[in-house]
Amino acid sequence: MKTNITLKLDATLLREIRVLAAEEGTSISALLAAPLSKSCASARLMSARESGLWPACARDWICTGLHPVHATSFMSLF
Repeated sequence: MKTNITLKLDATLLREIRVLAAEEGTSISALLAAPLSKSCASARLMSARESGLWPACARDWICTGLHPVHATSFMSLF
């Protein structure tokens, strides 16, 4: 479910955001939502890592960019 929010932005900044969104072929909402979503996902990941809920194999996969099966094989080389 999506919910509307209200932001107070400087008029110049809003103009620049409108231009940027138009250049990227997206909406202002989508332009602003993407980095916020990424920040929240990163915060959840950090929280899971700190609490020990994130399995070691997943950490290897993220660090190497490999599929989990290959990450295990890759890490065994060291």
